[in-house]
Amino acid sequence: MARGETALFVLTLAVALGCQPDEAPRQGRAPRSAPKAPEAPAVEPDRALPAVADAQAPRKHSGSASEMPLEFPVVKTSAAKGDVVLAPARAWIDNAAERGVENQAFIFDPARMMEPGANASVVETRHRQKSLVPNGLIVAIRPAQSADPGDVVLTHWHSRSGLQRAIIVEGGEPAEPLALYLDVAYENPPGWGQKKEKLAPGSFHVLKKVGEVGTTVACTDGQKKRRGVVISRAPERLLVVGYAGLLTSRDPAECQPIPISPKVAEGDQVWVPRLGTFVRAAVTKVDAGSGRVFATAPGEKTPTATGYSNVASKLE
Repeated sequence: MARGETALFVLTLAVALGCQPDEAPRQGRAPRSAPKAPEAPAVEPDRALPAVADAQAPRKHSGSASEMPLEFPVVKTSAAKGDVVLAPARAWIDNAAERGVENQAFIFDPARMMEPGANASVVETRHRQKSLVPNGLIVAIRPAQSADPGDVVLTHWHSRSGLQRAIIVEGGEPAEPLALYLDVAYENPPGWGQKKEKLAPGSFHVLKKVGEVGTTVACTDGQKKRRGVVISRAPERLLVVGYAGLLTSRDPAECQPIPISPKVAEGDQVWVPRLGTFVRAAVTKVDAGSGRVFATAPGEKTPTATGYSNVASKLE
């Protein structure tokens, strides 16, 4: 692949993953290849579907569609038939099983639960394609939820793709609220970091407990703390999606939950992610309305706005 084509691929992946500028994959660090999902067609409003490391050790895969592409316990799904879920494309799961999970980015897009199963479930994508997905890779969205201004919710980027956290703002209804996405760069060129969007009914739920599925964790990797979002939980393992959309299976003891709504103020020293790793930074401003903490890390000339759920006062 030519240098220009590589740069374009990395930029496209960063946008699809909803990365903040400090989270955008660095050239040469992105997975080497990833099947590209087709552009989502327009969806009728009444049909609107509630529109995220480190390398893992190689493992043998049986070839079963119900098997995870990395070591992780079998888990049940809490989603019932008809519920909205977030799940990766079947092609990405197969590619990870064949080439190694460290070579595949995972984006979790909206789908409908069609047939819940013990190990894996049938979901239908917004492109009306059905596929069998291991339960460990399915993020259930709690149905018929409501949210108020100031709440931080788990949802997906309705106008693009990928799992997103968002803060609810004034102007919507509890079951169909108006939101600002928190995992999109504040300085995103098309303006999505500062653009409000209405969330479809059933496409979100409020994040209430640190460490729950959909929240951020800081996982120990040598002397560093890597940022990740919890995709699935088992008694002794966490499935986390991190930098460049790469999946890892973690010991929960290695991962520290990050506050959903940080209690910080101007002048505080905090931890914020830069290229998938938490670094120290000085807070210059907190905008509670948009759910952003502006902070400057060593070597930076201007502050970067980091979304709520990605800022920690301390890391242990």
